[in-house]
Amino acid sequence: MAQTAPDVNREIQQAKEARKWFFDLVSSQEELANRDPVAYKRKVRMLGLLGYFYIFGVLALVILLLAGVVWLMVASRSGNYLGGKFVIILLVLAWGISRSLFVRIRPPEGIVLSRSEAPQLYAAVDAIADRLKAPRPDEIRINEELNAAAVQIPRLGVFGWYRNTLLLGMPLLLALRPEEARAVIAHEFGHFSGAHGKFGASAYRLNRTWEQLQENLAEQGSSSWMFGPFFNWFSPRYAATSFALRRANEYEADNAAASVAGAENIARSLMRFPYLGEHLDKAFWTPFYEQAKHAAALPQNAFVQMSAAVRTEDRQTIHKHIVSALDEKTDYLDTHPSLSDRLKSLGISVEDVDVTVEELVQPVQPNAAEVLFGASLPHVLAKLEAAFAERVGPAWQVAHQNFQEQFGELNALEQKADRTEQETAQHALLVYKLRPTSEALPTIRAAHDLYPENALVCMVLAEALFENLDPQAPELFEKAARLDSDYRDVVRERLAAYHYRTGAEDRATALQEEAFEEAIKEDLDRRAASELRLKDELLLHDLSAEEVVRIVQQLRTVERLQVAYLVRRQLPATGRHCYYLMVFHKKKTLESDSEPQKIVNAVAEAVDLPSRTLILSPNYRKDWMVRLEGMPNARIFGSPD
Repeated sequence: MAQTAPDVNREIQQAKEARKWFFDLVSSQEELANRDPVAYKRKVRMLGLLGYFYIFGVLALVILLLAGVVWLMVASRSGNYLGGKFVIILLVLAWGISRSLFVRIRPPEGIVLSRSEAPQLYAAVDAIADRLKAPRPDEIRINEELNAAAVQIPRLGVFGWYRNTLLLGMPLLLALRPEEARAVIAHEFGHFSGAHGKFGASAYRLNRTWEQLQENLAEQGSSSWMFGPFFNWFSPRYAATSFALRRANEYEADNAAASVAGAENIARSLMRFPYLGEHLDKAFWTPFYEQAKHAAALPQNAFVQMSAAVRTEDRQTIHKHIVSALDEKTDYLDTHPSLSDRLKSLGISVEDVDVTVEELVQPVQPNAAEVLFGASLPHVLAKLEAAFAERVGPAWQVAHQNFQEQFGELNALEQKADRTEQETAQHALLVYKLRPTSEALPTIRAAHDLYPENALVCMVLAEALFENLDPQAPELFEKAARLDSDYRDVVRERLAAYHYRTGAEDRATALQEEAFEEAIKEDLDRRAASELRLKDELLLHDLSAEEVVRIVQQLRTVERLQVAYLVRRQLPATGRHCYYLMVFHKKKTLESDSEPQKIVNAVAEAVDLPSRTLILSPNYRKDWMVRLEGMPNARIFGSPD
């Protein structure tokens, strides 16, 4: 049933109330944890046990029922059909639940380094783990992300026997001092440290296992009806109740790092994160991927180049990002506390930011990678380079080909003396994509002077100005969204980022609240779009004749397609429109049940459709054909006869 405006408002209000309920519960559990830690931990333990009790209880009940049915069949010497069918159903349920208990958590992506490949690194990590009374790593992985993580992966699902994996991002090791890297590694192993409370360590470890278990059971269609209602009640309560414990574990992990490497080193590593990501993007990743415009092959020695890029620090940028990060408050959207609260917990004063900035801009030499890998560093970089090339190389070639096609389109447009509005907008977009922003900006401004009411031109100019936080950017973003509702989501994200970077946090928070409401509306519309009924109001499509001709030409390549209709519908929550392409296959004597889906798949592969288009092959052919034939111009291909 289609959602009305009151229905949408009610859904939004219910979602806000659920969010408030969650935040209030987290707050009350934090208060309990501070007031009576023993009672709080007991509550978390009992709630976790309740979850396992329910799952194992259902499994035990299924097994008892299975045993009972089999016993009755044997005792009565009856092998009746219904009894056999019931046995099969119970076996499927028992197998599905049992299989779900053996949760499989994927290890983090990255190349695996053996102890012989990186003996110095393993020795350093082993020493840290021993110092913290934490398990040593079974493997260490390296990737190209600015991150570090220690993961315990259960070999036997909920029954444990954990494999310990440490992930280290090469950019992080290139950017940190050796003692800072030791602090980061100690923080990660601090989550599993026996020296800082076995209960907290086990809760941190089991939380991820429990989440994966719920996903596994939810995917068991045959048993979802037994677990769905329970999980709907249990999941938010467990997440909110354990939230304070997981946040406390972050503080404990910081303290563990301080005990190994010193509070000043874990503090300094924490203060690098607010600026390192953006710095690395600007100094390395953006220029690196820009090379795909002209280079057909992936450049070599990427991580050697990265090593040089991370050494260049900008004092003003660092100061701006650290001040902004220190102003952020701890909230209930993330178990990680704010930077200022973490530093305060470590006993580090944040009053004199300038002194900290001066420390951070000093050259990192030698860096952590050089010290932790030693003579093995060239081998590790080569191995990481090879894995990176294997994963990114194919996408690089596709990107290069796309860029070449865009260059060809740009050249063709620039040779035209008189461009239409659409061509002018496309020209501005291509210039922005393919040339440096400083060179592209005059062309984009000229396009805006010609067509100030063109949504694409406004959006391109806003993006170009946004790079330098030009005060004209917000107005242009908002104008683009007014002219074309498809830009609303990205505009909201850009405006929030702009206001955060310029210090207008209240406006950024308001935009986040709008995004929260919009996400609810989008979800309602997705459900409404997928529940098309014969009685729902449909509108004629609004595509141009040229677009329809193109679609029809592509439909001609689909075998066994008899007739196709194109209509649209206004979605109730956002007011946006979605398109429906109704396709019907040719009749044949022995028609298989899978034939409609085959036609849908073939059309999806062959036809380039507008965004938010659903391809349907209605089951009730006659009713739908009568309905669609009654709409002038709805049929775009074939004949119903």
